[in-house]
Amino acid sequence: SDEGVGLLQAPDGLPGFLVQTPGRDPQVLMLGGRRENIYSATLLPKANAIVAGGIADIYLVNPVTLKVSSNPFVGHTGNVLCVTPSPDGRYFATGSTDQTIRIWRTNLD
Repeated sequence: SDEGVGLLQAPDGLPGFLVQTPGRDPQVLMLGGRRENIYSATLLPKANAIVAGGIADIYLVNPVTLKVSSNPFVGHTGNVLCVTPSPDGRYFATGSTDQTIRIWRTNLD
């Protein structure tokens, strides 16, 4: 991104994604301190948050501290396989194996 934060697919053997920030080695992105499978992730515009989709829930993650939001976005009943942000970063869409697409507000204003 233009803010120096990168989101990379983890190599084989590691679940999910790696987060690269300036001056640090890539860190494994974990949800809630556990190595839950992360099936999709995206960096919001301006790199102010990562949206990560796991087993039914969606989380906002601080890309610098890797702190996971304490309030996941709950609504899907299947694995969240895709997430994409709106151009302004205020909303994001998710798709799941429950055959639904949902629109969420980030509340990062």
